[in-house]
Amino acid sequence: MDNYQLSLDRAISISERALNEIISGERKPSKSFLNKVSDYFSLPLHILLNDEEELPLDKLVIDKDLVSIQRKDIENELQRHKEKRSFKRNWLILSHGSRIRVVLTSLAVILPLLAYTAYCSYILIEDRVSTTSEYVAEQSLSEEEEKIIENQEALLAKEEKSYQVTVDIGINVAKITNVSNSGMSFSPTMQLFFDFDNEDYFRMIYAKENSEDYDEEHPFVTSNPDKYRKDDFGYNESTGSFYKSGDGVPDYMQLDGYSLETTVGGVNFYSSTYQEFADKIYNDDGSYKTSDEQWDALDATGLTEAQIYEKVIANYPGKTSSNNYPDNETLFSIGHYNGSFDADAFSYEYITPYALTDPEGNVTYRYFMSMSFSASIGKVYSSPRYPLDSVSFTIPITSEKMTYQYLKYNPVDYVDLTEDQLIRSADPNYGAGYKCSIDANYYSSGTGTNFKISTGYQLFETSSIKSVSKKVVARKLTESDSENQSVAEALGDSSKVYFYSEFQMVLNANRSGISLFLQAFINLFAVVIWIVIAFYDESYHNESAIGMLGTGLFGAISSILVGLSMVSEAGIFSLITMINIFTLGVILIMTVHSILAKRAHVTADKANIAYYGVKLRVLFYALTLCTAIMFVALPFISYIFF
Repeated sequence: MDNYQLSLDRAISISERALNEIISGERKPSKSFLNKVSDYFSLPLHILLNDEEELPLDKLVIDKDLVSIQRKDIENELQRHKEKRSFKRNWLILSHGSRIRVVLTSLAVILPLLAYTAYCSYILIEDRVSTTSEYVAEQSLSEEEEKIIENQEALLAKEEKSYQVTVDIGINVAKITNVSNSGMSFSPTMQLFFDFDNEDYFRMIYAKENSEDYDEEHPFVTSNPDKYRKDDFGYNESTGSFYKSGDGVPDYMQLDGYSLETTVGGVNFYSSTYQEFADKIYNDDGSYKTSDEQWDALDATGLTEAQIYEKVIANYPGKTSSNNYPDNETLFSIGHYNGSFDADAFSYEYITPYALTDPEGNVTYRYFMSMSFSASIGKVYSSPRYPLDSVSFTIPITSEKMTYQYLKYNPVDYVDLTEDQLIRSADPNYGAGYKCSIDANYYSSGTGTNFKISTGYQLFETSSIKSVSKKVVARKLTESDSENQSVAEALGDSSKVYFYSEFQMVLNANRSGISLFLQAFINLFAVVIWIVIAFYDESYHNESAIGMLGTGLFGAISSILVGLSMVSEAGIFSLITMINIFTLGVILIMTVHSILAKRAHVTADKANIAYYGVKLRVLFYALTLCTAIMFVALPFISYIFF
């Protein structure tokens, strides 16, 4: 009866305990259970469902083949229970000397295997930790960079007067191409823009060129801004002529006076300075002193250009020399001394002065410059892994002519040139009601909508690492820069040593196109799993695994050759190299011990069979553990995406 109960619970997929509870009446049988029982005993279902019908025990029929299979199943169950004690039984067979030998020989194989696995784990874990810390550190100034900035601010504070101008800067990267592993470089295609207070910039250039403050030389601008800070005339840079219409630039920056002898209504507009000219056409409250007839008679061609304005235009921060603009002087560099422009691709997209009016009616005159180009920049790897590598694409923009004393970059997320200033109005730091004199566009800093990186990279972001980060540092342009000394001297010297402001955008990416790696990885993983199965079969069922090794070795050779082709590009001890070595070691271990175990069975030496029964099982556990680490844990650890 017990045998039938064991067969019944296994035949209808129910536990022995549940079956006993049903038989004892502790549990009510389900309809599904009754259906399975009726099929098992070839009984109509209604007999089991109707308590009044007598159960025909003498007519029960069970399929003989099913009984035979179930009896075999019982034998397999007994064999499994027997296998659970195989290690203990084989250990008892071994003599004291054999026990010592099996322990020592097993350790001789397991310890190097575990040591190699631990070494690979240490390298990749250490690499991941250091890489992650580098990514986090890149998002802010280092201690040394902070000291340099503090030094620059301290030097600036010692100046009797400060002419430093803050220039908002941003980069919108459209794509990154030509990512070179051997050349360690990449080519970004991007839009660079600058936005700054035009009057502050003008006063800075004036002070730099004349060694005096504009407000001291021309105090009328600050004494009566309503009268002298006007924008009634515009200047055409290409023709060098003026016209009657505001252009977003205060007239005092552009004009030196009026050169024509024009007299209308007793007013001669001729003047040698802008102040004299303004006195003739404006009242103190800023209203027009001239009549409509006098204003109409005023010929804009008689306006004389201020020489300082030409220098201001030539020194705007976005000016640079290229094939399209050969007459410009280079005022910013890309990649400091490790990058270069594609001069043919450089073009100015939008350059315009504009007026920004706040809710109180105060007007700020600003200037916006936007340019597009391609460039080649040295690539900065934060991790040497290949092909599961992570990389930092750093794009540095450095001011070349204006040191920190005169110009400081300020990274921004956007520049809003829309007429209603919706973004600015939504910012509590700005308030509401801003109006822009133009309605051009909204410029954002970061990556474009269709941004992509060639050669299988994609941006990644975690809770602690940003995909795109920005910061500003102070930097020497070259080691031999005559205007600067070494960092150590600058930090310890109170002399006037100014660095250059440098804006850095860092894009963090992982390799995504890793088909070549996956081809080698999956094949090697399949080979090792094949060998693990062979180990299991031989150590648990005494089946010879030698026949399986040929297939595994053939698959390993092709995969290792693929892996070696990648190592030549990396030139390092990378994950694929680690797996190649591990796979070769596992194949060698399995081959040797399978041959020895086979020889023990051929000679029918029970002591030797027991010896390898113990050893193969121990190696199976160690190999399974190391395989899980090498093929599952380490790839996840090495790839930064969580």
